[in-house]
This record gives sequence, structure tokens and C-alpha cells, in this order.
Amino acid sequence: LYQCFLASRHSVITEELDVSNKDAFLLAALSLQATRGDYDAVHTAAGLAKEQLIPVRNQRELLSDASIKPADAGLMWAEEVIRIWRSLQGILRHLTVLKYIQIIQKHRRFAMQYFEVKNNQ
Repeated sequence: LYQCFLASRHSVITEELDVSNKDAFLLAALSLQATRGDYDAVHTAAGLAKEQLIPVRNQRELLSDASIKPADAGLMWAEEVIRIWRSLQGILRHLTVLKYIQIIQKHRRFAMQYFEVKNNQ
């Protein structure tokens, strides 16, 4: 199950799976809960802003919708992820992974793989 979680997380970050902005923040917080455990004050918004938690497509959408400077956007997203992460306090890691997988399974392109087909004729 954990390997499926890691593969799904990679698919979200690399934009192989399209997720809504709401789901992007929730999945980022669930990912942090699964990998780092409960929120601790050691994890700052400035530190998390440097990490790739939200897919770039979602970042661009949020920047176009809001009047936020691109320089401040990373910090704003990190603060929102931390707010959601705090609400997950006390949830066990394996349950967090399970919740992450449940959310990802609802997306239409989950578990689909496309291959390039070449005509040899």
C-alpha cells in the first residue's frame, strides 16, 4: 500500500494526474502526515515553501485567480498546507496513506498507463 501511495504522490506532483486545487492542498497535507507524522513547530511555512508539495498547474491556476505576488505564493501555499496538516493531528500514518489512496482512486486517470504505439507496416 505504501508503494502505491508513493507512486500516486509522484503522479500528482508530476501532473500525470489532474487534481483540483482543493484536492491538491489536502493531498499535500496527507502526504506530510504520512511521511513526517503529526505537525510540529519545527516545520515552518518557509521551509515547506521550498518543497514541491502542490503541482505546478495548480500553482498557476491559483496565481491567475488571486492577486498574489509570485514571490509570496510559495509561503501562502505552505501556510495553507500547514493549516490542513494541523487538522490531521493524531491520525495514524497507515490511515493517512489509506485516505490518500481513497482520494486518488476517484480521479478518472488513476491507474491508467499510456503507451506509444508504432505501426510496423
